[in-house]
Amino acid sequence: MSALTTPKSRDSTISVTVVVPTHNSAAYLSACLQCLRKSVGCSYELIVVDDCSTDKTREIALRFNARVITLPKKSGPATARNRAVPECRSDILVFIDSDVLVRENTLQQLREKLEDDSLAAVFGSYDQRPKVRTFVSVYKNLMHHFFHQRAGGNVETFWSGCGAIRTAVFKEVGGFNENFPHPSIEDIELGMRLSEQGHSILLSPDIQAQHTKRWTLLKLIYTDVFRRGIPWTRLMFCRDGLKDNLNTQWGQRFSVMIAGVLLLVTGIISLQRPACALMPAILVAFLLATDFISSLVGLTGVVVNASAAILVVAALLCLVWEPLTLSILFLAVVIWGINLPSLLFLCRAEGSSFAVMSLPLHLLYFFYCGVAFAGGVLLHWMKIPLLKTQHREKTLEPTN
Repeated sequence: MSALTTPKSRDSTISVTVVVPTHNSAAYLSACLQCLRKSVGCSYELIVVDDCSTDKTREIALRFNARVITLPKKSGPATARNRAVPECRSDILVFIDSDVLVRENTLQQLREKLEDDSLAAVFGSYDQRPKVRTFVSVYKNLMHHFFHQRAGGNVETFWSGCGAIRTAVFKEVGGFNENFPHPSIEDIELGMRLSEQGHSILLSPDIQAQHTKRWTLLKLIYTDVFRRGIPWTRLMFCRDGLKDNLNTQWGQRFSVMIAGVLLLVTGIISLQRPACALMPAILVAFLLATDFISSLVGLTGVVVNASAAILVVAALLCLVWEPLTLSILFLAVVIWGINLPSLLFLCRAEGSSFAVMSLPLHLLYFFYCGVAFAGGVLLHWMKIPLLKTQHREKTLEPTN
């Protein structure tokens, strides 16, 4: 059973219930709750669900007068969010991740959007000012911002990093699927169920929050492939197939196909010039080195400009050394051309040199997206269940 620090009671003066799931988040939870404390224009109650942390997460939450639910074992954010719902005292649930910093009017914006009775849920995006200034962290957060901003409007997905849903609707559909034991696509799956049952979801570009997570290249690849890409692919095939949502639009799909062709061409050229087989490894080494250096000294102008210059010089030397690499460069340019809007956005956000140094990371992204898609298709074809058990609607009412 969950341990609740204060007794629950209904309060009609509370506009929203803010739910923050957390596990060993002592390093950044305080900043998250401090930003929530500065909220204006919206009364709220705060429930922090401690997913069996071993650090001072619980103590920090109590210092901010949060109602704290402590789970007896690590269960994942889906379960953590669900455990808070029976204790809420409002008609609107707001989910905020513990590494997200809301603005003063974020809660007010979410509540006001749901004054439209036709909407069941609403969510926003990360802003253009990621807290951690390392190369991969900035790139990842800016791309999240780009895809969410471009997809603004009615959608068939949900994002629990900074989103709200009507409490009654959340209970009606059974909440988050607790068969996801780790942070994954539990919010996307919830959004799909909401849409399937006729509920409307709004992605509101004007609702933005700052992200404080530190991404490394290896963590990014692992998360995007195993925690998101493969299960998301399988989820789409289990439902209505591929749809143009967020970063699964036709341009991204075509880019994945070309990335596969690029890898094949690189392999063919390597048969004649074996040294060309080292090119992918060299690019990955470049990305690792750039991210490591930026973690030491920050994403300074010197780091960005030097990295961009190294890439340009290396590309020219490859063309002089082996003219056949022109075909590889051509395919890479096609991918960059298809994704020109995102590259122009990176240019506006961080400068032209940052956009240039992001080019190989753009290619790598589509490479591993292809791997994730292939893995998802294979597992779907083998009829291996996406989850250990099917989602069952849970009782999300308070226990007596």
